[in-house]
Amino acid sequence: MRRACSPEHFRVNGRGTRFAIKPALWYYGSVKTTLDLPDELMRAAKIRAAKEGRRLKDVVAELVRRGLAEEPKRAGRMLRKVRLPLVECAHDARQEKEMTPNRVADVLAQEDAEAARQAS
Repeated sequence: MRRACSPEHFRVNGRGTRFAIKPALWYYGSVKTTLDLPDELMRAAKIRAAKEGRRLKDVVAELVRRGLAEEPKRAGRMLRKVRLPLVECAHDARQEKEMTPNRVADVLAQEDAEAARQAS
C-alpha cells in the first residue's frame, strides 16, 4: 500500500514523472527502472525467458536476486594490505616529463615493443 505524501516530498524529472526525493518515502514492491545492458546479456535473458515461457522482467528479477545472494568472489587471497610509497618532489615536473596515465601507457608500449624486437 502506498503512503500519501505531501507535494514537497516529490520532484518531477524532465519527462514529467514524479519521484520521491527521500528513499524513506519509497514503497517496496515493483519499481520501474532503466538499465543499460550489453546487447548479448539482453539477448540471453530474452532467450531464457522465451524458452521457459516466462516474462522477461521475471527472469531478470530472478537472475538479479541470485546474483545478489551469492557471496562476492575475491580475485585472490590477499594476506595484507600493501601501502605504496608516496614520492614527493622538490618541484613540479615539466609538462613533457609529467607521468600521466597516457604517458605511462606509452612507456609500457615502448618497453613491450623493445622486448618483442629483442625476442625476434
